[in-house]
Amino acid sequence: MININQITKRREKTDIMPFVSGIALLLILLISNLSVSSLSVSASDISGNFSDVNLSNPNNSGNSNSTCKSISIYFFYGEGCPHCAAIEPMVKAICTQCDISFKSYEVYHNASNNILLRDFEKRYCIPANESGVPAIFVGDSALIGDESIGKNLKDAIKFAKENDIHAEVYKKNCTAPPPQPLTILTVIGAAIVDSINPCAMGVLIIFITFMISSANFSRRRVAIYGLIYIISVYLTYFIAGIGILKFLNFINNLGFIIFVNALIIIILLIGVLLAFRDTYVSLKKSKEKLFLSIPKSTKGTLEKYIKKGTLPAAIILGILVAIVELPCTGQVYLGILTVLNTMDFNHGILLLAIYNLIFVLPLIIILAFPLFGRNLSKIFKTKTEESWLMRYLSGWIMLILAVILINEIFKFLNFNIVLPITFSYAEFFILAMISIIALFITFSILRPIVKKRINIWYCAYCYACALTWIFITVLYMLGADVPKILIAALIGMSLTGIWEEFKKFNFKYFGLFTIFITIFGMGLIYALLIDYKFAFLLLVLLLFVMDGIIVLKNFEIKEIAAEKEKFKKEIKKDEIKKEETGKKEEKKSLREMLDHCCD
Repeated sequence: MININQITKRREKTDIMPFVSGIALLLILLISNLSVSSLSVSASDISGNFSDVNLSNPNNSGNSNSTCKSISIYFFYGEGCPHCAAIEPMVKAICTQCDISFKSYEVYHNASNNILLRDFEKRYCIPANESGVPAIFVGDSALIGDESIGKNLKDAIKFAKENDIHAEVYKKNCTAPPPQPLTILTVIGAAIVDSINPCAMGVLIIFITFMISSANFSRRRVAIYGLIYIISVYLTYFIAGIGILKFLNFINNLGFIIFVNALIIIILLIGVLLAFRDTYVSLKKSKEKLFLSIPKSTKGTLEKYIKKGTLPAAIILGILVAIVELPCTGQVYLGILTVLNTMDFNHGILLLAIYNLIFVLPLIIILAFPLFGRNLSKIFKTKTEESWLMRYLSGWIMLILAVILINEIFKFLNFNIVLPITFSYAEFFILAMISIIALFITFSILRPIVKKRINIWYCAYCYACALTWIFITVLYMLGADVPKILIAALIGMSLTGIWEEFKKFNFKYFGLFTIFITIFGMGLIYALLIDYKFAFLLLVLLLFVMDGIIVLKNFEIKEIAAEKEKFKKEIKKDEIKKEETGKKEEKKSLREMLDHCCD
């Protein structure tokens, strides 16, 4: 049992220590990086501005006019695309210099040109997630994006001339690249979180409980009917997933692809809000309606097929549960299908099969419990108590999928931002120290005011440090030349704080969590150092997930303490009522159990 008063006093005594140690670490890093500041490069010096390329002198390319014979360049652009407009004069200048044919096609508003672009992409084996404009096809080269065109166009023309390769008839031998490790990890992580949704688990537990309580069901029959139910859920999800994936794969219009992705992003973001709202309702143990749960109108039908207890009823029950629990799992599944659509179709089907296998794995484990003589009531109780955590993690999975799809849209549009910030590394360190000191003082002053109005977990230094590295990370993600060692040091402080807070919860598997957070921290810093920005962003989101668990867990502890106080006051009244009525508590009906299957 955690003593909240002791934790609060201990925090107040040690609150200044991490602050002092953090500032000391920043000072050490500042001194060690003073020499590095002179080597910092202005973002404006490395921006993708191709106006610096000297096109007026044909000799600066290294390619003489003798190598430039008559071939065609196919240039695809979109009206209103700034990168297309910026690179087009350069392309035309090179075509004039080399005396070759320049053919341009607008694809945003011209359906036939868009179909032509898709034909080129198919012949040049361009995956859907790398499609976009501006795009140039010349010889055996496909150049997507203004940077690629600016760097490689002349060499591509020279190679095409020397080897007599014509883009209009060229066809590459396509071998689909394997899925990226980050995509595989995202799919597996989403499947694990989605698999512990309370709806499918709740219905299966109720179904098994009904079969066990019936005299007509032997252990063997329970196993067969339970497996049929699970297989029905699996096949329903898998077949529906293949159909949606085929539809998404069939779309060829760039504008429609962006529209579908944007629509799914909106659905995911709405799901995020509803999941976090349901998380709060579950924590408060409120009687308010849960939005992401099986609709109440369908529970009568589920009850009907559970009571039938026949083989066809088990199949229909599995199909029905897969359909009616869409409010629980549909947003995540739709997001995953859209992510799988960015890769080769066969690889997508394989990952979809793995996803659905992981999704039904907890159902298989639950089915095994009664077959080996274990009681399901403990599982049902744990599911109910931890349903807030399931909903919270589900909300974050939807948010991560939305971020992945937003990144795909940015790739389609070739959207880049480079901030013209010219701070030196030393100035960034000074800025970080000033920010932490100012925020620490501010949060320390606000602490008694906030704690008086809102009973939440509060750590002034933790908030000051987190807000500082979040701000610097945003600058880094937007292209500013930020010292990575500074971000790594500040995030390291936050990770240490998270580990320390989780330690206070005294949960059973803290040792495994320690190993996890160590590997997680190493992976996050590695992604930062190799400049893999998108992987770094996803790992930072997982950092926020852990922070949220700390806040919610502290909230749960305080809610439990308040509930116990309330229970002590009311327990005498309940005992008096029981003595007066002398009635025993009635056994819950099947419908009552279904009404709480998603709690």
